[in-house]
Amino acid sequence: MRVSRALRGLLARRQLAGKADSLRLVLAPLALLQLAELVPVLEELSRGGGIRTPYLTVTPPLSEPWIIALSGLWAAAALASLLGWRPRISVPLLALLHLGALLYDRQLYSNHFFLLTLLLLLLAAAELTSGGGRPKAGASPSGEGRTVAGWPLLLMRTQLTSVYLFAGLSKINPDFLAGRV
Repeated sequence: MRVSRALRGLLARRQLAGKADSLRLVLAPLALLQLAELVPVLEELSRGGGIRTPYLTVTPPLSEPWIIALSGLWAAAALASLLGWRPRISVPLLALLHLGALLYDRQLYSNHFFLLTLLLLLLAAAELTSGGGRPKAGASPSGEGRTVAGWPLLLMRTQLTSVYLFAGLSKINPDFLAGRV
C-alpha cells in the first residue's frame, strides 16, 4: 500500500517548467546537429548506395523529395522548440521524427542518437503535461508559474546520471589512468 501511494505521489509531483525549458534549449540544437549527420546517410540509402537494413520489411525506401520534406519538418520543429514556440506541439513532433528516423533503418542507430531520442521523448512527455503553456492563475506574465510533470524530468536526470556514471567507471583501468593510448 505504501509503495503504490509513494508511486502515485511521484507521478503526481509537478515541477516548474523552467527546467524543461532549459533542457529544450540544449536538446533542440543537438537535434539540428543530428539532422546534419542523418541526411547524408538517408540520401545514400535513397540512391541505393548501401544495403538497406530496415527493422520492418514493409518500410519503403525514402525518395529525395521525402528526405527534403522530412528534413524541413525536422529543422522547423527543432527551431520552434529552440525558440519556445508552441513547445506542446514542436517538442513531441521532434521526438516522433527522431523515433521514426531511429527505427527506419538499423544503420542509423548510434548511441548518441538513441540517447537524444530518449531524452526528447521524455521532454515531450513533460511538455504534454504542461497545461497548454499558460501560467497558473496569479503567476507572473513571464510564465514562471507554469508547471510540468516531474517524473519525465526525474527519468531524464536518472538516464544522464547513469550514462556519466558508467562512462566514469569504464575509465577506472590501468591504461586510462596511466594515460596510454
